[in-house]
Amino acid sequence: MRSNSVKAWSVSFLLCLVFALAGSLLVGDALTTWYPTLRQPWFALPLQGWLVVGMLYYLICLVISYRLLTRRDRPPGYGAAFALFIVMMAMNEGWNYLLFVQQNLGASLIGLLIFCVVAIGLFLTLHRFDRIAALILLPYVVDYGQYAA
Repeated sequence: MRSNSVKAWSVSFLLCLVFALAGSLLVGDALTTWYPTLRQPWFALPLQGWLVVGMLYYLICLVISYRLLTRRDRPPGYGAAFALFIVMMAMNEGWNYLLFVQQNLGASLIGLLIFCVVAIGLFLTLHRFDRIAALILLPYVVDYGQYAA
């Protein structure tokens, strides 16, 4: 049992690491060169704040991935939840690319709206068979939902 748990944590960690590294490679230095030049409202988080949000996002993904990988049963919706989870992670990195590298605010807004739909879909799917995982994702969904509204 312990071996499966260690394996699930390892796979979950590697999954998050791969997406984080891919995102970092996609964005390059645009986060530190272009982003600081944007006019932002007084209440906007500084770049360091967004880095903390990013770390919390990957922590959320780590725990959700672990919970999905350690399920003994595979209830209806399990495959969809895992697929939506991977799509959500990929879309997060894609949105960063659209915003920071392409600097395309229109495309990044559309990407953000699609991302929100995927994150909400993941939340609803998780809610059917793993309410703890859904609750772990909830703050992230609520946070991004406010931007899509």
